[in-house]
Amino acid sequence: MLSRVLPYLSVIFPNRVELAGVSGTQDVMAGLQKLHAMGAFAIALKLGSEGSLLYRGGDVQTHAGFSVQVIDTTGAGDAFNAGYLRAMLDGAAPQYRLALGNACGALTAGANGGTGGLKSLAQAQMMFSEDLA
Repeated sequence: MLSRVLPYLSVIFPNRVELAGVSGTQDVMAGLQKLHAMGAFAIALKLGSEGSLLYRGGDVQTHAGFSVQVIDTTGAGDAFNAGYLRAMLDGAAPQYRLALGNACGALTAGANGGTGGLKSLAQAQMMFSEDLA
């Protein structure tokens, strides 16, 4: 069923557990290749504190995670998705998309309640401004 919708998505946002579940393998690269073969154009893989990875047809880009004291991971994955999509819709380069997604996820995990730590776009951008300079 998943293979029916994948060709219509601009990007899919699994984490490691979800990737393993849909691909049938614990090997990340094999899982990404399988998801791509099923029709996924771009896969933004969420790696928690390790950051994220963007896979597009064999091209792999990564961005390291940000160091925060984790208080509550509720909503961190959704915050990553929102940051990535915001950057994508703004026409930003893939590396910036990953950085903004990671920053949004990290800020969310650093506070209680899912969104308490993420106050603004500028706040998230400050986390990685030197990173992309």
